[in-house]
Amino acid sequence: QALQHSGDVFRDALGLYPQARQCYELALKRAPLAPDTLASLAEMAFGAEDNVNALKFLNLATSSPERLNDPSRVAELFWARGQCLEALNRSQEAAESYRHVLTHRADHLQALEDLARLLINSEAWDAAKPVVEDLARRTHAPGIRASHTLALAKVCAELKKTDKSIRLYQEALEHLPRRFGAHLELAELLRKKDPKSAKRHFEFVLGGDDSTPVVHRAEARIALGSLCEVEFKDPTAAAGHLQAATSLPGKHR
Repeated sequence: QALQHSGDVFRDALGLYPQARQCYELALKRAPLAPDTLASLAEMAFGAEDNVNALKFLNLATSSPERLNDPSRVAELFWARGQCLEALNRSQEAAESYRHVLTHRADHLQALEDLARLLINSEAWDAAKPVVEDLARRTHAPGIRASHTLALAKVCAELKKTDKSIRLYQEALEHLPRRFGAHLELAELLRKKDPKSAKRHFEFVLGGDDSTPVVHRAEARIALGSLCEVEFKDPTAAAGHLQAATSLPGKHR
């Protein structure tokens, strides 16, 4: 305990990390499974971006989390473990570690966000839906909440929950009107249900300034070409949009 306390003083009060590490390592030799010492070494290695050593200590520190008697610290250790696993390209294990975070601290927004991101990237839509719903519900800042709502809209679209997806896109875009990619995704959902609204969203993308990504403008032109031809029976307008698309750089040409 004296060595552990000395390490804490060197690290937290004095910022002398080499001395702190030496104290912790000596403490660990005397008590190889001491949870506080393992946690301290894990935190130091993680702070130094030494993912391999951090993961070694994090695995030991979180193997019996109840011994730490501090749910918030345990949650942070599991989150750090997830970060290390991601850095080592072990995404599935990282997702599981983020889930452990939430069992100790259900309101850990960063763990929710990281877990949602991994599930969406792996196209695990059913698993992602409740996680993103919880994330959006717990987020209070309007802009950030709207960003999570866009993610939920995408998940719902993938799950063929079209009406809910449309509603979520519309709600989020009120706060984030310049998310041009989201306008395109919403317009695609509206093509058959409400072609006029779909057209307005495609045109909104074209109405942006020079900062609008070229790929989005090209996609909007091509989609409007199809929409004008198929839904509005206007081949002249369709040809105009397709011609405009060919003037934009990109693989679509």
